[in-house]
Formats: sequence, C-alpha cells, structure tokens
Amino acid sequence: MRVLIDLNVILDVLLDRAPHAEMSARVLALIETGRVEGCFCAASFATLDYLLAKAFDTPTRKRHLHTVRRLLAVAAVDAQVIDAAMNMGWDDFEDAIVHESARLAGAVAIVTRYPRDYSSATLRVYTPSEFCAAVG
Repeated sequence: MRVLIDLNVILDVLLDRAPHAEMSARVLALIETGRVEGCFCAASFATLDYLLAKAFDTPTRKRHLHTVRRLLAVAAVDAQVIDAAMNMGWDDFEDAIVHESARLAGAVAIVTRYPRDYSSATLRVYTPSEFCAAVG
C-alpha cells in the first residue's frame, strides 16, 4: 500500500511537536520497516526546507531533508498534476496539488493531521492515529 505523507506529519516528528510527534513517528516507522510505502509531494520539499531553516542549523536541516528523501518516494509535481489540481476547484490550491500528486503517484491514501483540508478528496484520508490503527 502506497500512502502520501503530508508535510505536517513530517514536521511533527522533526520538530518534536507534542503531543503529535509520537503518533506521527509511528507512521514513519511503518514506512521504515517496509509495512507500507510512503511518498512525499515534491512541492512540499521546499516548504519543509524553509520551515526547518527556522529551527535548525544548515547541517542539521540538510540531514533531515536527506532522511526524508531516503525514507519517502517523491510524488512528482508536473503539468498533469497542476492541470488536475486546477480542475478540482478546491479553495486551497496547495492541498489540491498534494492530493493530485498523491493520486497520480499511485497512492491510495493521504496521512495528515488535518483531514478537513482534504474533505473533498477522492483518496482515503487518515490522521496518523487512524492510519496506525488501520495498518495495525
């Protein structure tokens, strides 16, 4: 099963955001152990770098980026994703891009702490705790 991991889940772990870090880390552990395949939207890497730069020095920030890249496949953002996202009619274009990059990368679900952002999703949307419960 391939799932897209939303940026907020990664940030919970890397920034140790209580009380969310523990459950988000469990999601990443399921990926690291090979129980599920995870991907991350290509467009989210720039935002991740920007936010990590506010919290970490450059070597630590780069180490975290490399870890995310090693752990998660990259869900492309290309013309097909942009066109599909524009045609969705969502108010939040960034969320539409994430959804369509997930869908076109073959993901069956999105794991996010903000499921309301994907209320019109055609993919299954899980919170980290829901995902861990579903996968076991």
